[in-house]
Amino acid sequence: MELNLDNFEILTQEEKRVIAEMNNTYKVYTERGTIPELFTRQASVAPERIAIKDMDSSMTYRELEQESNRIARILNRAGVEPGQLVVVMTERGMGLLTAVFGVLKAGGAYVPIDPNYPEKRIRYMLHDSACRVLVTDSANLEALIGFLPETVSVIVCLDHTSIQSDRYLVYQRADIESEDNGAWTCLASEQNLAYVIYTSGSTGEPKGVTISHEAVLNTLFWLQETFQLTETDVIAQKTSASFTDSVWEFFWPLIYGANISIIRSETVKDPRKLYEQLLKDEVSITQFVPAQMSLFLDEVKAEISGDPLPALKWVFNGGEALLVNMVRDWFDTFGNAKIANIYGMTESAIYATNFVIENRPAEGVLRIPLGRPISNTRVFILDHQGQLCPFNGKGEICIGGTGLTQGYWNKADLNEKAFTKHPATGENLYRTGDLGLLRSDGVLEYLGRKDDQVQIRGFRVELKEVERAVSDFHLVKETAVISEEDSYGVKSLLCYFTSSEIGLEVNDLLESLKTILPDYMIPSHFIELNEMPLTSNGKIDRKNLPKMEGRTTRTFEYAAPRNEKETVMARIWANILNKDENDIGIHDSFFEIGGTSISIVRLHRRIKQELGHDVTVADLFSYPTITAYFDHFENRNNGDDKLDQDLMSLLDQIESGSIDVSQSMNALNSLKEG
Repeated sequence: MELNLDNFEILTQEEKRVIAEMNNTYKVYTERGTIPELFTRQASVAPERIAIKDMDSSMTYRELEQESNRIARILNRAGVEPGQLVVVMTERGMGLLTAVFGVLKAGGAYVPIDPNYPEKRIRYMLHDSACRVLVTDSANLEALIGFLPETVSVIVCLDHTSIQSDRYLVYQRADIESEDNGAWTCLASEQNLAYVIYTSGSTGEPKGVTISHEAVLNTLFWLQETFQLTETDVIAQKTSASFTDSVWEFFWPLIYGANISIIRSETVKDPRKLYEQLLKDEVSITQFVPAQMSLFLDEVKAEISGDPLPALKWVFNGGEALLVNMVRDWFDTFGNAKIANIYGMTESAIYATNFVIENRPAEGVLRIPLGRPISNTRVFILDHQGQLCPFNGKGEICIGGTGLTQGYWNKADLNEKAFTKHPATGENLYRTGDLGLLRSDGVLEYLGRKDDQVQIRGFRVELKEVERAVSDFHLVKETAVISEEDSYGVKSLLCYFTSSEIGLEVNDLLESLKTILPDYMIPSHFIELNEMPLTSNGKIDRKNLPKMEGRTTRTFEYAAPRNEKETVMARIWANILNKDENDIGIHDSFFEIGGTSISIVRLHRRIKQELGHDVTVADLFSYPTITAYFDHFENRNNGDDKLDQDLMSLLDQIESGSIDVSQSMNALNSLKEG
């Protein structure tokens, strides 16, 4: 007689009880409506209260309400209906928020596209979304007009444009200002889509995650219940609209009467400047990914005494696993701000679980858990057969509940792979691809990934999408992309490849990738192999790829340090990049040998500590070789504030992938000559 082991009950009564109790998250929220309806109610309560601060400008609740009403009327006239996708492509700031609220009030679902994305990625998102209406500004419209898909028939330009075409109906600033700014009734319902955010895709193409008003409001209601924003709170808005964390930064404060502080990209990248703005604007809630938190802590611990940010109440951590020692460092440094380790993804309307850390972890604590499900959310650990795991059994984290996505836009085949059913109730569950376990106290823990997805600087990256982009280069035959972690716990991507032309110029490959991938998805290291190691069934053997010992190319011939200062700098580079000091040449570019925007901030700190140089992060981006750096440092004009300001803008361009190191040097020469 053959036994069917699947029929045996492996869970004890205690395990069943804990799983049921942990997922007993049902909560009725009395607030009803859509995102813009809740904002309008708040705007009527305190119309003259500041809603948004952006550098030296500000906007009141009344001004945001009226401006978004005008845009809603324009979009309504253009035929936008509930559930219709509207692409919004403009830089972060007050204009972006008025556009987003205008789309939502008209009943549409906004599709954010970061203007700094490569052209090919922007093209794909425009075509895949099949949007009929585009909201943008004149600068981005100039770049887009040559490759807009045939579906686009209406363009709303937030400022002034001279572009006119028989193909498009173009509205611009004058048209918006001529609209009535009076009361407007949102045309959407809670079940309609609020937004579609594109994430990295395992098929090699981004995929649009659809989220309804009801789903995202469940998360926002839970946030308010848990962290209780008031009108005196200030939220730091520092995430690109193309990522899910921006959603709570946008809407949570504005439906509860708080204030948003827009923190520009160049400030986010510089820990010192970020600290100064958080202090100046009295930010009470912000978020960090662990890599950014580590850099921020390094800066604050070294420079500031006392409680560095007395107004800061909460820091949300997400995107990557939070290390215990980093949490201890945080509580050793900050006297007031607590940490919420909040786990989730775009498919779960931002968040799914929460673990509040109110005190310094005790010695002996080895891991920061994910915690328990948030309101109206259920989380289960399923084994490879789709059955519930017992206590401490490793399995895949699967999520259900109100916040769940309606599915991927225009990707029915992906929906079948991304979802599963609860083995007993049949409830629809999202398969996260994350491994975890359930402790006997009903607390969830994270154990890593089960597939080819990784988190780079808090951004979700499918390795298959990166590999496909590498394979698009005409000389590449095979490729394998893996993630590696440095001594600071920061992950980066390592690309192995074989080519039809031995000695392929990696710079040419990099230029190709910059036209396809955003900067955080571009590998930091490239290694050319004669052939890929294979498993017995002929697949690439990723476990036996050779260790990285050096780079594949060098722009200049190797030149050793010539004096003590250059030797010290080479030693600093080697330590940060985990390389042999003797492999660092004075003409090597920091970026070509593995430097990233994260590691260059560490370089900035080490230079201040060991060489005593008072330089900016922008200096290091603009002078990426040891010789260029010392030539600049020893001959610079300390009073040239304008040049330093321009250098900071170069940092942002390099980070976005819109300008490379050689271009930045040319731009620098132009600045000096001009």
